[in-house]
Order: sequence, then structure tokens, then C-alpha cells
Amino acid sequence: MKKVLVMVGLPASGKTTFAKDYCKSNNKIGRYSTKGYRINHLNFDELFESYRYSKFEKPIAIQKIVNDNVSSNYDEVILDGLFLTNEDVLKILNEVDNHCSMDNIEIHYWEPNIENCLWNDKYRREENSEITIKNAKVEMPDVDEIKKEFNKANVEVITHEVQQRPLWREFICKYDIQIDENDKMKSGSWGLGGSYQTCWGTGGSVSADDQPTTYEEFDSLLEKVCPTITFLQYKKLYNACVNIGTYGEHDYYGGSTEHAYFLCDVEKLYDELSEIGLIDE
Repeated sequence: MKKVLVMVGLPASGKTTFAKDYCKSNNKIGRYSTKGYRINHLNFDELFESYRYSKFEKPIAIQKIVNDNVSSNYDEVILDGLFLTNEDVLKILNEVDNHCSMDNIEIHYWEPNIENCLWNDKYRREENSEITIKNAKVEMPDVDEIKKEFNKANVEVITHEVQQRPLWREFICKYDIQIDENDKMKSGSWGLGGSYQTCWGTGGSVSADDQPTTYEEFDSLLEKVCPTITFLQYKKLYNACVNIGTYGEHDYYGGSTEHAYFLCDVEKLYDELSEIGLIDE
């Protein structure tokens, strides 16, 4: 494996945001990319839930997750969990080392900032991380010890400062807005029509759906945020923030259809709501 990245820092330091941005910056989305470069971002908080392990079975869960998801088939793996001490780092790297050799180890360390972490933790989950943020001790990774343990790998520690989450991202968390990888809120889709084919090359047309008269997700959000909004204010927000996107689908026999969906720029929506005084920063 070319590189293993370990995230080290308090909850809400920005570790997962960094990991996702790291993937995007190199055209590495999820596990695969169009360039054939493979990266596996292991978000342990999410994986603990999907593997259905309780909080008291995490050591077993970590072994199982690494066993299932780490191999030399990947060029890089990001280990994104609550690793706070040098011992934590050595343990997780040893789990990876059991499955493949590592050329480079890159430790990303967020210097503790309790105030900013508490700010970022607001609205993230139904259950907050306040106790851990206030009391957990974070150690600067010991490069010499890691090099001694994995003497064939290059080891580097990169430090980061904890940045306060921008207000528009706070807005997303507060109202639990579901967004895509481009920070846009998408509606359900409707069909624009198309065609299907048989093995003889014949076929027929696929009928288009009626375009929805309302963008339900957008309306529901505004009802929660500013229930007293006027029609003119609503119209201004809609025109400024909502567009229509499209995508196509193709099947084995050559059939194809086009689909459309409403798309809301959430950052712009927050700015517009603030500008016209419909949200209290």
C-alpha cells in the first residue's frame, strides 16, 4: 500500500471533513476513481453502526473492519476514528500491517482546541461528544516510536489547527439538511422520457413524468426555518437558490432515459436568508 493516513484529534476537530476533501482533491471519490487510483476512507464511527457492534465491542469491531476493508488492492487507506494517543496509533497501524505492507505512514494531528471542537460538535448527532471533548487527552504522535515499530515505512506527522465550522454548515447540521457531495440539497427525481430496445434493435418510447409543481424538500426546510415567510420572500429565495439538474440512465439492451431533479445551493440559501433577515445568526 502506497500510503496509510491516520487521523488523530478530539471529536469535531475536522478529521472527517479533511478526509473527504483529501479524496476530492485527488479525484479520489469513495473507494474508486476514474483514474484507477483506489483509496478506502474508513470512517469508524459510521462503520461501527453498520457492523452492528455496541460501544463496548469496539476492539472486536476494529479488527473486523480492518480485516474486511484493508488490502493491497487499495493504493491508500484513511483511518478516520477517535485515535487520541500514540498507543492508539500503533494499535491501528499494527492491524493494517497484518494485512499489507505500508510504504508511507502519514499522521494528521489536530492540536486540541476545546472551544472550537464544542462549537463544531453542536447539532452533529442526537447525542453530543461534550464530555469526551472536555476531558480526553490527545498526544502528539511519536515519530521515532512509530518508525521503530514500522522500520520499512516513511513516517510523517502533519499538524492542523481546529477551525470553527462556518455558519452555513452550522445551519446544515442544525436543521439536519441532507446534502450531496457538492453541498447541494437534491429533491426526488422525475422522468423526462426515453426509449427501450429489444435484442432485435426494436423497441419503444418511455413516457415522461409530469414535473412536480413544488420542491417539497425546499418548502419543508423553509417551513421549519422561517414559518412566517412571505410569498415575495419565498419567490426571491427560490429564484436565487434553486436550479434543475439532470442525469441519464442506460441499460444492457440499449434503452436510455433522462431524469431531472430540483437542486438547492444550501450555502447561498443561508446567505440569502441572512441578508433578508429570516434567520438569526
